[in-house]
Amino acid sequence: MWTPSLAYPTNGNIRLTDSFLRPDGNKNSPVEVVHRYSADRRIGLSVKALWAVRTDQGDGVSISVTLNGHKLATWSGKGAHSYVSKPLILKTGDQLDFNVGQNGNSVGDVTDYRITLRETR
Repeated sequence: MWTPSLAYPTNGNIRLTDSFLRPDGNKNSPVEVVHRYSADRRIGLSVKALWAVRTDQGDGVSISVTLNGHKLATWSGKGAHSYVSKPLILKTGDQLDFNVGQNGNSVGDVTDYRITLRETR
């Protein structure tokens, strides 16, 4: 069965679909999956996100949420993790990133995710 997904042309282990992702690499050469929101205007946002590693195999994943490179939250391990932001004010050009990478190795790193951004006033 064919499943639509995005993958890196030279590395078939990396996957991104509408509901799950799989980072790759190792401690010396990590390959993250990054979801990025770039503000096209001044905007208030609230963020609600959930990541859930599907298996207890391996060492889990490493997750960070950053705004213009400044960490808002980090987490690593197995299981599920949620993030709910306080209202954020982004200026034109600001970048809000959701980074998921391996946590030492990529064994068992298939992770379900859902990220919701809501405009606030």
